[in-house]
Amino acid sequence: MTVALLALVGCATRAVREQDSAVVPVMISWPQQRDALQRTPGFELKGRFAVAAAGEGYSGAIRWRQVADAMQINIDGPFGVGGMEIVADRLQFMLTTSRGEVLRGSDARSAMERQLGFPLPIETLRYWVLGVPAPGSASTEQLDADRLRLSQLTQDGWHVEFGGYARTPAGERPNRMVAMRDGARVRLVVQSWTAVEHANAGP
Repeated sequence: MTVALLALVGCATRAVREQDSAVVPVMISWPQQRDALQRTPGFELKGRFAVAAAGEGYSGAIRWRQVADAMQINIDGPFGVGGMEIVADRLQFMLTTSRGEVLRGSDARSAMERQLGFPLPIETLRYWVLGVPAPGSASTEQLDADRLRLSQLTQDGWHVEFGGYARTPAGERPNRMVAMRDGARVRLVVQSWTAVEHANAGP
């Protein structure tokens, strides 16, 4: 009886310890988190954005789907006016206007700049929305009090502030971000995050 009771207590103790260890979050350093986020295979976000430059403003809804280096960004202006779709990867950059006009390459980038009022670094922004600097370019980082995520970032002449994070199945992701440069301002409020794997490639 004593042996059986001790065995039962031992099993219970191990169960408690295993349960406790399961609920204690594993903290990893910021460099480890940054590296993991920069290698994120894909994501989809939905939210609202606003841009301002040279006294002009523009706002709307945004849906961004990223799989590796391929992206599809759908932007809808107020009442469906002034929207655009951007499809790009390492080999192409294509923009479809709200009128159905399809532009490619430098023509597409120029049209986007005219629409927004300034050149937007889309390829770099894909990393900023994840809360990390783009790899391969110098940056200055400022971490939060726990030193586990970015609160501010400066890269390629842009200053980025992260106003909040949300818990998602894939981990914490920014839900409020502002990027500023030379009087231009981009504000993004993310309403939902979804992880996207390579296997689900294709918008």
